[in-house]
This record gives sequence, C-alpha cells and structure tokens, in this order.
Amino acid sequence: MPRKLTLLFFLVFCTSIARAESAREYFKFAKFSFDSEDYYKALEYVNRAIEVDPKYVSGFLLRAEINFSLNDFIEVVDDITYAFNLDENANKTMAEFHLLRGDAYLNLNDYSKALDDIDYCLRLNPRNARAHYLKGMINIGHSKMFAALESLDQAIKLDSDESEYYYQRAELKKMHFRPLPGTKTYESIMSDIKVAIALDPDDHRPYKLKCDMRKLDEKYSKNDLIEELDTYINYFPETSAFYSERGLAKVLNNQYKEALSDFTMAIQLDENNESNYRNRGLCFHNMSKYQLALNDYSKSIDILIKKYQASENDDSIKKLLSQTLNMRGMTNEFNGNSDLACEDYYKAAKLGLKAGLNNYRKNCNVFN
Repeated sequence: MPRKLTLLFFLVFCTSIARAESAREYFKFAKFSFDSEDYYKALEYVNRAIEVDPKYVSGFLLRAEINFSLNDFIEVVDDITYAFNLDENANKTMAEFHLLRGDAYLNLNDYSKALDDIDYCLRLNPRNARAHYLKGMINIGHSKMFAALESLDQAIKLDSDESEYYYQRAELKKMHFRPLPGTKTYESIMSDIKVAIALDPDDHRPYKLKCDMRKLDEKYSKNDLIEELDTYINYFPETSAFYSERGLAKVLNNQYKEALSDFTMAIQLDENNESNYRNRGLCFHNMSKYQLALNDYSKSIDILIKKYQASENDDSIKKLLSQTLNMRGMTNEFNGNSDLACEDYYKAAKLGLKAGLNNYRKNCNVFN
C-alpha cells in the first residue's frame, strides 16, 4: 500500500511539473510573438498557457498587455484584476500593471478608476513619465486645465523624447489659453509643435495643429498657408484634414472651383465628416449650382442628426445642425423654392439659431 501511494504521489508530481513546463513553453512562444507584434498569435499561445495553468499570473499579465495592443480594454482590466487577486504581492509592487490598467480605464472613459491606478503607480514610482502624462489626460477630461498642464510639464521633464507629450501640451495650451500671435504663449505652443514634429515626423497631428495656429495669425497670408498645406498633402496624401484645410483657405481666397476638388478628396477619405459636405455645398452655392449645394447640405444635415441623437443632445452639434439648416434654407430660396426655405428656417429657429428666426420672419409671411 505505501508503494502504491508513493507511486501515485510521484505521478501527480511529474504531471504537475509537465503542466508547468508546458505552460511556460506556451508563455515563451506568446512573449516572442508579442515582442514581434504578432498579437493574435501571441494571444493564441498565452490562452493555451492559461488553459494548462489557470492560476498562471504571468500569463494573465502578458495577456493584458496583448489585449491592450488589440484595444480590448475590458479584457485588460479583467486580466490584471484577476492576476492581482491571485498574487497580492504583484498587486502591491507592479507599478507598470497598475499603469496599464489605469490606461485601459482611461480608454473606457472611467476616469475615477483610472486615476486610482495611476496615483498608485506614482506612489510606487514617482518618476514614471507616462503616469504623469496619463494623469494630465484625466485632468483634461475633468476640465482641470492647470493641473493637466503641470502633469504634462512633469512628463516632459522626466522623458523629453516623447513626441506625444509635446503635442498634447501644445494642444492643451491652444485650447485653454486661446493665444494671440506674438505672445509668449503662442511662441511656446509653436515650439512644442516643432519638437513634436522633430521627434515623430510621421505623425500628422502636430502639422494640423501648426496649421490651426497659423490661421490665428492675421499676418500669415492665405497663399502662404495654401503653400504650406501643399507640402503637408504631399507628405500625408491620405489625411483628409489637410485637404479640408486647404479647401477652406481657398474659399477665403474666393477660389471656389479650386476648393471643390479639395473638399471632394476629403470626402473620399472621410465620408462621415459632415463639415466637408457643408463646405463643398457652400462652394456650389457661390458658383450658383444650387441643386448640387442642396445635395451636400442635406448629406451634412443627415450626418449631424445622427450624431446629435447619439450624443444625447450635444449643444455644439445642435448649433452646427441649426447653421446648416439655415444655409440650406438660403440655397432653397435662391433656387426658387420658398416653401422648403421656410421649412429650413423654421427648423433652424426651433433649434435656437437667431439667424434662422430672422430669416423666417423676413421671408415667410409671419407677423411676429
């Protein structure tokens, strides 16, 4: 009997070792695939490792990293939380996984839980630049702009080679301070944009922000802006925003025919951006091509209505919708359809647009 028990114990022991070895082998393949950015293959291997050993903490943490790369943020939160429940020491010491879970919460717009994890990460490692950066993003979400700026300043101080930090600081300063050209704030934003571009010349966003800053400077001519946008478009031919911006610059130069092709290209690259339809409609209107203008205004209005309904009555979308209805009303009037014009003016007025109300009173036979 003792021999049988000894043999049974030996077999169980050997099986446990084999299972552990197998889980570690799958983990190695998963880690190699993850490092090679083959995320789906990595996920396949790490799932096998976890199937073999359902309490494999390293497996859950690696799977969280993989799922983060796949933008599956709910799974990231679940895996890290489960791993921390399995290993209390990991929960207390692994700052990088508190940061990763905080980042996932931030992507899920759960600012409170994101801040809890990021603050814990900073308690463990006060010099973690990305933690300061993410805290800045949370403060922006809470409209705490000065606190956000302090966090971004600290992130840049700790890691001066990350383009994203400079870009976000420039964006924040532009949004919050509304800088005037020639001021120190304006120049500091342009400096951040310059550094962001130097660190990552393949990111189109700092160029777009630079363009937005140029438009604030009345001394910067429309022709110079168009020339600068020509360069951006050559470098980023698949980025719709630059075609939109060049189209707007041409509209301000009364180059409606030239602007049409830019707005059309922008629409081809981003068919759900209502502003491109509205701006192309304006070009058609100014060229007396009223039916084409009406088609574009209607498309813009359809997109805005869907966005307004999905946003639970966002005021900024409501304002754009009312303005576009008013523009379509004016085009209907020029096109000889006063009934449709009055209908659009009435809708614009109901949405709170004063210009829509004035047009309705002026053109629609009402005495009030």
